Amino acid sequence: MKIREIKAKSILTRTGLSTDFSLNPYVGCIHKCVYCYARFMKRFRNYPEEWGEFVDVKTNAPEILEKEIKKLFSSRKLFSNFQKRPSIFISSVSDPYQSLEKKYKLTRKCLEILSKYNFSVFLLTKSSLVFRDLDLFKKFKDLEIGMTITVLDDKIQKLFEPYSSSSSERIKTLEKLHKAGIKTCAFIGPILPFITNLPELFKVLKDKIDGISFDSLNTKGKNFDGVANILKKNFPELSPKYKKILFPYDTNYWNDLRKEILDLSKKYNMPVEIYFK
Repeated sequence: MKIREIKAKSILTRTGLSTDFSLNPYVGCIHKCVYCYARFMKRFRNYPEEWGEFVDVKTNAPEILEKEIKKLFSSRKLFSNFQKRPSIFISSVSDPYQSLEKKYKLTRKCLEILSKYNFSVFLLTKSSLVFRDLDLFKKFKDLEIGMTITVLDDKIQKLFEPYSSSSSERIKTLEKLHKAGIKTCAFIGPILPFITNLPELFKVLKDKIDGISFDSLNTKGKNFDGVANILKKNFPELSPKYKKILFPYDTNYWNDLRKEILDLSKKYNMPVEIYFK
């Protein structure tokens, strides 16, 4: 793993997602998830390492963030574009609590700044380290912590997400945050067909979160290659099934899955968001 300390020119990025901005204190990720959709970032880094083999640490991220926020608030015309307090997604192309955060504390320092300006924050991670910053989360009026969970079985989970916190650790972390009064959600993304157990996920998570989101596998570029390799080695009987429902996209399969999610949502009285087609 190649770790590079770099100086960022900017830190806030306008986004077409459900938030106004995204904020990434790191680019690249130690978790090395085989299905990672963010590998497109490699084209912006002329590095010899493959995606998952390097991390850029934006050591000046807190300082840049403070400057950009002051500029944002000083411009009434710019600030008037927001119907309410500006919203930020941490982190869209890397995990903000990957193990490097223990050393650099960039996510924590950025949160300290955001808390002073009353930003709305959505934070997504696969790391139990997130609980470290409970004291900061309590300072926000509008904050939500999301935890990605693709499969409950820790052994299977490690095949797809080798260096992240285990699924059981993530679920315990969601429970602790929820009990502490923090708004929490689970992101089931990507759904791993015939592996992700949706009924069991709802059952396990029902008292630990405020909502669940779902997405399908992103098969663009080389995103599916790692999944294909895991299937070939560990679930060979599933390889032809994946090809059938993903290449081309099997609308009937995903419509049936959507119905299953909506039925479970009604059964457990759990709000859901579904992002796949």
